[in-house]
Amino acid sequence: MILVTGATGHLGGAVIDFLLKKSHRVKVAALVRDKNKAEELSKKGVELRDGDYTNYSSLVEAFKGVEKLGFVSSSELENRVQQHTNVVNAAKEAGVKHIYYTSGVRASVNSKFLPSHDHAKTEEAINASGLTYTIFRNTFYMDELPGFLANPLKTGKWVFPTNGAKANYASRIDMAEALANAIYDGGHENKVYEITSDKAYTDYEIAEIVSKVTGKELKYTDVPLSDFIEGLKKAGLPEATITMIKSVSGAICDGELDIVDDSLEKLLGRKPQSMEDFLKKALVSS
Repeated sequence: MILVTGATGHLGGAVIDFLLKKSHRVKVAALVRDKNKAEELSKKGVELRDGDYTNYSSLVEAFKGVEKLGFVSSSELENRVQQHTNVVNAAKEAGVKHIYYTSGVRASVNSKFLPSHDHAKTEEAINASGLTYTIFRNTFYMDELPGFLANPLKTGKWVFPTNGAKANYASRIDMAEALANAIYDGGHENKVYEITSDKAYTDYEIAEIVSKVTGKELKYTDVPLSDFIEGLKKAGLPEATITMIKSVSGAICDGELDIVDDSLEKLLGRKPQSMEDFLKKALVSS
């Protein structure tokens, strides 16, 4: 039995779809907080199991009989480490054999990117549990770029602090397929994979790609992080939002996202989707 958490989200749902395509004989279950929101999964033959990251006993019950656990990290930043620890400990108590966790690229408690701290601590918890594991350190989603660029595309001007550094992005669907492949095929015991596309980009390069695929000029301007943050404060953005933007920019400026690894390509058995192909579909066909 394979169980996937975060099943009603984009990544978890896609992982389940890929697993179902592989064989009708594979038994797939989904951890859900609200079964009413998972009717489509049920129609596909997926067993729905009630569970919440904040409710330890519900997790132990949901994980019974599960051999492989596809553990999609929580989207809630508050108390996320405790939620993740609940999942790990419940998996051990329920007798799960192998846990596949979606972490963050170069996860570290020293990262400028704040969510990376939670991922690093979760990896520590998994290691301490003694469970067999596979860690997928996913880089930034390409899927977030269209929304991030929506306003710059209207004005033709994109301003963001990166200090000219590069960052790697990969498509969420490629990540989902790679995770499903690893879960279904087995193996990968106690491996840690940096999941990236085959190229990192400066924002100047991304702006050039956007201009090319849309036919609309997008001019990127790099600015000092301190000036950018001051502008956000004057604009009245919430402090929590400013803190997160600062952490993203700080990580890019420090080169934390300037990474290229071939693990995704190997898990897919093909080249990951390129930035140009992704943006062409996302921006031109939308």
